[in-house]
Amino acid sequence: VKKFAVVYLVDITEVPDFNTMYELYDPCTTMFFFRNKHIMVDLGTGNNNKINWAVEDQQEMIDLIEVVFRGARKGKGLVVSLKDYSTKYRISKNRVLGVCIYVQEQHVSWLTDVLLQEILQAIKPKLHDKIIECKQETRTASVFTNRAFQVAYYIDKASRSSQVLLQEPIVKDEDTQINEDDSQFSYSALYATLNALILVPEPFDPNNTVALPEMLNINIE
Repeated sequence: VKKFAVVYLVDITEVPDFNTMYELYDPCTTMFFFRNKHIMVDLGTGNNNKINWAVEDQQEMIDLIEVVFRGARKGKGLVVSLKDYSTKYRISKNRVLGVCIYVQEQHVSWLTDVLLQEILQAIKPKLHDKIIECKQETRTASVFTNRAFQVAYYIDKASRSSQVLLQEPIVKDEDTQINEDDSQFSYSALYATLNALILVPEPFDPNNTVALPEMLNINIE
C-alpha cells in the first residue's frame, strides 16, 4: 500500500491530544485520514469513526485501505467496507446471542449505540467461559473496565428461542452498473440461542464498582 497510503503508529499515552475527541481508549484503534480530513468507514458495526479491533488478515486491511483511498480521492467522507463486520457480534454465521441491558435512568443518554458496540467488542473474547459457567450453573458476574466505561456481564438462560430476518445492503464495486430493478438488499435468517447476555453498564468510576440490581440475584466474582 506504500504507493497510496502512509501508516503511522501512535502511542496515545505519549500523544494524548486527540484521545477525548476520538474516544481513543481501546488497546488497538485504526483511523483513516485524507488531506487532513477524517474519513469514516461503514463497517456494519454501527461505529463508522474507527476500527477498534485488530484486523488480523493482511488482505482485509489492504482492501480497507484501498476502499478508503478510492472513496476519499473522489471527495467522499464516508465509504462502505467491502466486508460486513457486523458478524463479529454473532455467535456463528447464523446464530445470535440475545442481549438484556440494565442501565440506570441517569445513564440512558450516556449509553449510545456506538458505546454499546464498543462494550460488546471488549467483552466478546470472554463470553465463551461465561457460557460454560451458565451450563454448569455456577454463574457469577464479571466486570470489565476501561477509561470510558465499566460493565458487569454474565450469561443467563433465555426463556425461549426466536428467529430474526436480517436485511443487509448489497455492497457492489463502484464500477458496477446498477439497474433500477436490482435488489439493494439481501436477506438471511438468524436464530437466537437459548442463552442471553446480561449487561449492566455504567460510566467509569475509579472509586466504585458496578451496582448490580437486586432483582438479578447474582454476585460479582
